[in-house]
Amino acid sequence: LRGVEFIWRTEGIGGTIISEGGRKDIGVIAQEIKEVLPELLIGDGIRGYAVRYQEMISVLFEAIKEQETILDEISLMYFTTKSLSG
Repeated sequence: LRGVEFIWRTEGIGGTIISEGGRKDIGVIAQEIKEVLPELLIGDGIRGYAVRYQEMISVLFEAIKEQETILDEISLMYFTTKSLSG
């Protein structure tokens, strides 16, 4: 998943662009979220998707906690190996 910047545009039926140059925003690509956490999306492939960002926050907190655990384990292995080698 990746964070992106984008400018909103208005599309008509069939994807025809009606206007461009809307407000600038940041977010994620809904189609990428669909591959990993489809429950965070609303909408469909015809009218488009929207990301439920509020629900995404708890998933991100858990991912951060998991990374912290992994980093703690790596640090422990590093310092254990370093102390054994002199």
